[in-house]
Amino acid sequence: MVISQAIALFFLFSISAQNGDCLRTIPQCRGDSGIAPTEYNKSRVNSPNKIHITMTYDPDRPRRNSLRLKGYDYTQPGAYFVTICTKNRECLFGEIVGGIVKLNEYGRITAQSWQWLQQQYNYVELDTWVIMPNHLHGIIVLTDTSSNMKRKTLGRLVGAFKTVSANKINQLRQTLGCPVWQRDFYDRINRNDRSLEITRQYITENPLKWHEDQENLDRIQEMQFDQIPF
Repeated sequence: MVISQAIALFFLFSISAQNGDCLRTIPQCRGDSGIAPTEYNKSRVNSPNKIHITMTYDPDRPRRNSLRLKGYDYTQPGAYFVTICTKNRECLFGEIVGGIVKLNEYGRITAQSWQWLQQQYNYVELDTWVIMPNHLHGIIVLTDTSSNMKRKTLGRLVGAFKTVSANKINQLRQTLGCPVWQRDFYDRINRNDRSLEITRQYITENPLKWHEDQENLDRIQEMQFDQIPF
């Protein structure tokens, strides 16, 4: 039993170390080692026959349920508000100084890649957007075109943006293959002008409220999906 427990612990430690290799080259929000800060205890207490292991929360772990609205056609025209976070919410793109976003090289690459979307696809227009230290807020507008071109879904468009930006960032920092973005993204469909205006205001004011932003790891340790303020 003791040997089995030791092997289990060694295997867990090895996996955690491997997952952290890419992250150690990335600037940290809190100066940590690259391991996600949120933790939970997987085993129940007061049990002499169980090992009490503290598992690191992994936001990139595959989920059973998609964040997309079930049955909705995400190729149809509309204004979609998306939030895309970096892996483990690392502050990779710059900093907030006096309520103003100061982008670094990685942040500028992200901005260029975001603008690439509307240059690459003629049915895509970008409304209000902002790049924060560890996430991006933006409104993607899918227009109604008469073209017979096959349209990508919202998820495929975000995926294209992630691929282009991650490849350029990894090439610059010489970490080819390392993940830059969280696996999924959050979205909201703006169904009327009022919703769209509220969303625009939220995006515009986001840098001013960084100290209370749900994505700011210096403010909170864990974010639930229903706490996202949109």
